[in-house]
Amino acid sequence: MVLNIIIPALIVLFVILAVRKTIKDRKNGISSCGCDCGSCGLCGAGQKKK
Repeated sequence: MVLNIIIPALIVLFVILAVRKTIKDRKNGISSCGCDCGSCGLCGAGQKKK
């Protein structure tokens, strides 16, 4: 019975922490880019100029 409360609470906690870290990383300019800018549209380096 108690596990029905604890397990979802832990899952919610982990999701909140992950979102918080992602937001913090974006504010600091850190991305999940794999550094393959030739095929990446995130930084704009891989996009063709018109």
